[in-house]
Amino acid sequence: MDIHTLSIYSQVASQKNLNTVSRELNLSVKQIQEQLSLLQAEIGYPLFVQNGEQIILTSVGEHFYECSNSILQAMENFCSAVQPPELKPARVSISLLACSNLLMPLMAAFRETYRSIELQISLQVPDTPCDFSICSEASPVSGDSSALLLKEPFCLVVNKANPLFGRKNVCLHELAGESFIMHSRTNPLRKIVEKNCRQAGFAPKIITETDSIMVFSQLLSANYGVCLVPSVTNQTLFGNTCAMIPVTEPAFYRYLVLKWSGGKGLNDTQKILKTFITSFFDNLPKRPKEIFVQTFGRFDVYINGQPIYFSNKKAKEFLALLIDRQGGIVTMEQAIDCLWENEPYDDRIKRRYRSVVIALRTILKQNHLEDMVVFQRAGAYVNKEIFLCDLYEYLNGNQLCNSHFSGDYLTDYSWGEHLLPLLNQLSCNEIR
Repeated sequence: MDIHTLSIYSQVASQKNLNTVSRELNLSVKQIQEQLSLLQAEIGYPLFVQNGEQIILTSVGEHFYECSNSILQAMENFCSAVQPPELKPARVSISLLACSNLLMPLMAAFRETYRSIELQISLQVPDTPCDFSICSEASPVSGDSSALLLKEPFCLVVNKANPLFGRKNVCLHELAGESFIMHSRTNPLRKIVEKNCRQAGFAPKIITETDSIMVFSQLLSANYGVCLVPSVTNQTLFGNTCAMIPVTEPAFYRYLVLKWSGGKGLNDTQKILKTFITSFFDNLPKRPKEIFVQTFGRFDVYINGQPIYFSNKKAKEFLALLIDRQGGIVTMEQAIDCLWENEPYDDRIKRRYRSVVIALRTILKQNHLEDMVVFQRAGAYVNKEIFLCDLYEYLNGNQLCNSHFSGDYLTDYSWGEHLLPLLNQLSCNEIR
């Protein structure tokens, strides 16, 4: 016996006509009869007498009808009690005075999640009356009507062709001779940058002004200049032709702040939006992932300056081989020829190769580097666009990369010797 069966019986006992109930419940008469037969068998007493389409309840059936109605009403009351109350149609407004490129997708997600709330958004318009505003400040803001979302360090963004490309960090005074792409004069970020440049002993040479992050990206891709921007909220906006370099001595920051009207508490709708925004920033990665591959000397892979651990030595060697081939596809046969030089090419060695592939994929996944290697049926190759490699930068003529060639290349792997003549020749040309 279940609620569904009780509901059918209640309808039949009320209507006393099988065809009527059949139409209302969208069930066949046969299906209804089967449910009622099972119910009578379970109760152990006749509940009704059927006369064609008509149903006549017995005394037991009348009593059971009252009981089933009580049960159904109790279930309805229970469901109403535990059902979360629906939000009444409400309205909330926010002014995005900073970071709109990052926050617009967040606002779209809020609208999708809370469809009963009407969200009004104002972009880059100061003094617009809104429930909330998100803005940039040069120093922390305290009080009962604001919340710090993010303390965000500035970084230098340069094109690959800039001599500073490849630096792990840069001192602000080193930028005195650079040409700057700068925000407009009214933008708070402009004021923060100019103030810190003056304190570092120079006034930035400004070649163009814009508040469009897309224009920033296009000008940097064309190597039109350099710029100083907050590093966390802009970490996905610049392409692989650019590098984001931390600024030290001094490090300086912008404070991303959520503000609301003081003097009264937030209503339930406003609290929902506030929690939604603060939770987003609590889970925002606080620095861009910097992947550096070292081939000069011993082979290692670094994420934000920390070497990753390879639990499988052959998996590490396989990745080194893929790096050595500079984005070219490496077949199973080619990999086996290097990783197991003196082993016969048979089913046993193929199984070992496949185990190494699985191990490498696991290690990459553990370190969130799944995009670093592309695996195909024909073989595998590295995605050169997502990491910095001393070999690649050296071959491209960039001598300011993290590591410099001093005669050693992939010293743990004998197959790496094939590239040494070229690297030595480039080194000799550089000395001349």
